Amino acid sequence: MKNAIQLIMVLAVGLTLSSCKKENTAKTLPPPIPITATGPYLYVGGSTYANGLCWKKSLYENLGNPVPDTLVNSSNISSILTAGKEVYLAAQNGGYYKNDSFVSITGASIIQYIALSGTGLYAAGLDELGNLAYWQNNSEVNLGNTIGRNQFPYQGTSVYGITGLALSGLDQSVLVSGSLFFENEPFTPDSVPEGNFGLLWNNGGLSVYGSGALVSAAFSPTVGVAALGNDVYVAGIFPSRADKADSGGYWKNGVWNSINNGSFYPSSIASFGSDVYIPGYTYTWTPNYSQQAAYWKNGTLVQLNGEAATAITVYGSDIYVLGVDQNNNIVVWKNGALFETLGSASTLRATCLAIGE
Repeated sequence: MKNAIQLIMVLAVGLTLSSCKKENTAKTLPPPIPITATGPYLYVGGSTYANGLCWKKSLYENLGNPVPDTLVNSSNISSILTAGKEVYLAAQNGGYYKNDSFVSITGASIIQYIALSGTGLYAAGLDELGNLAYWQNNSEVNLGNTIGRNQFPYQGTSVYGITGLALSGLDQSVLVSGSLFFENEPFTPDSVPEGNFGLLWNNGGLSVYGSGALVSAAFSPTVGVAALGNDVYVAGIFPSRADKADSGGYWKNGVWNSINNGSFYPSSIASFGSDVYIPGYTYTWTPNYSQQAAYWKNGTLVQLNGEAATAITVYGSDIYVLGVDQNNNIVVWKNGALFETLGSASTLRATCLAIGE
């Protein structure tokens, strides 16, 4: 009997120890695999003091503020395009990035804007001789030789630049927007216009916008170009000599249209599907100066909680807007609500955005 009782006790202790061992095993299971960010991704281009920057953020994973990649072959990223998993960044310094690889363009010194089509990559900027130009792949079209005395016979000093690039959807015309400031030669008749003008090249042919106003060489009458079907939109400021006031809006097929009765400063322009978007800000002068971030869409003005909107992109039914909030931070809004804060606008610059896989 005694042996039987001892056997029962041993079995009981064994069961207890076995049970404890199973519990300890359950508590030491390996931790779950952490969730990583997945696409699609939001890309934002800009710069710091010396180099171009690119931020990358998953649209659907909240993993904290993105840290930008520094691009050593770039002084600024001013244009971003995506095609599936491919990402293209205009790199300023004579070429562009395709994903992580820098691609130089023959004869280019500065590349500011890029566009894609079935025939390849288009780029616009300055060539090695300082001429305004655009490239289809590596083939250059000089635009600088189109600005001359045939338009302005008394032209003296001049400053000009490129502000945007787009391809028309129907015939793949190459559209380049730009700006021109010049002063006439001494003793020119007062009736001869001079000052700031908007420029648009269509396959290299030049159109001049505005009546001219002597503002400054730093003033840009245009901020970009977009195409929608057969219609060409150029966003900018109309430099008026008549009332000495500047009006914000856009040219549609060469005809001027103001936004918010002219009290709007556009930053860029883009088209998606059947819609045209112009980000910027509205402003008032009285009783004190104030401004508010906004974007124009097909005739409707949408206000945002910030100081200025600089660029815009669309993904499905969602609208993403890059800009600066009321605390001088670079931010991205999604459908009007804050989506991401990228850093202080005092030390960083952000100019463009796109969404890719």
